Amino acid sequence: MLDIEFINIDLFFSPIFFWIGLFLIVAFTLYSYRYTIPALEKFKKIPLIFLRSTALVLILLAIFEPVINVGKRIVREPKNMVFIDNSRSISLKDSSDKTNKLADFINLYEKNKNSEIYTFGNGIREYSSENLKLNEAVTNFESIVKYIETNNKNLSTVTILSDGSITDGSESLNEIKKLAIPIYTVGIGEKISGKDISIKKVDYNEYIYSNKPTEISAIINSSDLENTKIIASLLKGNSVIEQKEVAINKSGINKASFSYIPKNFGEEKLTVKISQVADEITYDNNQKSFFINVLKSKIKVCLLTGSPSPDVSFIRNILNKDDNLEIMSLSQISSTKFIETNSGLSVIDSSDILFLIGFPSSITNYNIIQKVNEAIKTKPFLITLSEGTDFAKLYALKNNIPFSFTSYNNNFIESRIEVVDLISPLLKNNSQDHILAWNQLPPIYKAAFNISPKQGCKNIAVSLLNNQKTNSSLIITRQISDSKSIALLFKDVWRLKLQASDKNANVLDNFILQSVKWLNAKDDKKRINISSQKKIYSRGEIVEFAAKIYDETFTPVTNAEIELLIKSSDEKFTLALENNNGTYESSLETINTGDYSFTGTVKIDGVIIGTDKGKFTIGDVEVEKTSHSLNENFLKNIADISGGKYFHINNYNGIFSEIENITNKKRTFIIEEKDFSLWSNEYLVIIIIFIFSVEWFLRKRWGLL
Repeated sequence: MLDIEFINIDLFFSPIFFWIGLFLIVAFTLYSYRYTIPALEKFKKIPLIFLRSTALVLILLAIFEPVINVGKRIVREPKNMVFIDNSRSISLKDSSDKTNKLADFINLYEKNKNSEIYTFGNGIREYSSENLKLNEAVTNFESIVKYIETNNKNLSTVTILSDGSITDGSESLNEIKKLAIPIYTVGIGEKISGKDISIKKVDYNEYIYSNKPTEISAIINSSDLENTKIIASLLKGNSVIEQKEVAINKSGINKASFSYIPKNFGEEKLTVKISQVADEITYDNNQKSFFINVLKSKIKVCLLTGSPSPDVSFIRNILNKDDNLEIMSLSQISSTKFIETNSGLSVIDSSDILFLIGFPSSITNYNIIQKVNEAIKTKPFLITLSEGTDFAKLYALKNNIPFSFTSYNNNFIESRIEVVDLISPLLKNNSQDHILAWNQLPPIYKAAFNISPKQGCKNIAVSLLNNQKTNSSLIITRQISDSKSIALLFKDVWRLKLQASDKNANVLDNFILQSVKWLNAKDDKKRINISSQKKIYSRGEIVEFAAKIYDETFTPVTNAEIELLIKSSDEKFTLALENNNGTYESSLETINTGDYSFTGTVKIDGVIIGTDKGKFTIGDVEVEKTSHSLNENFLKNIADISGGKYFHINNYNGIFSEIENITNKKRTFIIEEKDFSLWSNEYLVIIIIFIFSVEWFLRKRWGLL
């Protein structure tokens, strides 16, 4: 079936002239063959008249440059995706039965002619019967969302088969809702009742100050243990820092809070541990470890502004809330004068961190700009835009600020904030869902021209225009060696105080204070940056390493050789990182539990150019074995917020008919048009010559002059 929708013929000149020409051609041909020498019978004149008329009409067509436009209907079949949980928690009980049920489901699903099947655990992989081994060390739902976001073209539905146990990444419920794609979830396993107590999560500040108390809170979940008393402990190594007695309440959700005062600055590993209760389902989930970064106290922050503004007042008031900060400021009122009569440019040199707020302005002289340009080569800084920012003068800082622009104006356009880095410590606030608190902020005003993040920048948030996510950056960070910077590419930062929903979130306050901590956190890696993907791994999880190497000009090095020496208390071994065009990566699949340190040695042409160090921990617990029960509520939440439906692997009647109905509704048709230009077709010339040749042959054969 051709599915031809239409055929149109377009002429260069008016069709009226074509019909007139056609009439004249036929009339001329009839007249030409009315009398012949010698006289021909009528049956011989007819083919001659037909041949000449046809040839002349084709010539006429070529003159009128005809184009045949053909429209063909093409069906665009939407695709359906299914993601199968390939983690070890699926295989903890009745694994053969579950494998058979999964195979039955897949066989039925594959009847959908436009289906794509994947497994997920550590990451997303294409499905094959050979790789469905139910042996991956973690379950990461966040990876599903990211994969869908990058492969969302013409997608009809998504189906997820899992026990709902998340052991890596976030729940990503807000991101799932934004996908606007029906997600069908199929539960694997059963709800298991019995005594159990576990640490669901630990809340803490990733960056804290030495000799200052910080609160660490553990959320403790329990079942069938009401009124039971347990001991919750905070440990550093084997040393107990603090213990709390917790009486389990009826809800089964309790909180244990600890106060910790670090004495030294640097990276520290802490553990929250809860006492065991007799007859628990498992003891594997009774502790959780984490790393914190301890910073030195009394950080000097200099606020440098091109002119007084509300942003300066708001930011200064926020910074004054932290006793660990010493705030200095320089606010220009002329090219050489500042509001602060007791301050001079020397405060720029004595500060640890610079805040450039609406700097430079039209009154800023180039001596000050040059002073700042030298300072931000080595000092961490935060920069914001304002109505008074002089972009022509800002261009003088182009080598050291984390963004670039080639043209500019003084206009700003309304936009909303869309967070893209879901795990950035800068975004944490007092809201239960700190990402949602950011995304629900009132509109801000971004620069109306194109500002591009430089190489090495990380997008924290982008612009949302007309409810459509764009590639236009709003918040970026950059870290190359010890050089750290944050840029807010919009004006009136104080508007972030006007929270849309959660009034207690304190989005701006937390962001400014966390920014200071992040900027002040020292990174001694300089041109060599070697790290493990995470600090804490569970037993059986793959440990992944990555490295970034730069030369003296901070140009990425693509020909280095990197070898890691990895040590624990009772073993040591080496690991070479593989070089893939300047991307250095490698992994360990089997490793004993314990605390590990590593030293990476970097060579170029056999010469050592530097080293880097790091730490990571392999927990005693295999995290996939800490969850024995089907998390049905989570799977139902995914289905509900996405417009899908929840089923169980033992009874999924109706799921395929629902998927088929949605697929039929999302099936679209497009009209593909093609133009055929007859007048420029070489075959038309050949046909005309052939027709004239046949006419000439017949005339000669019949003896015509």
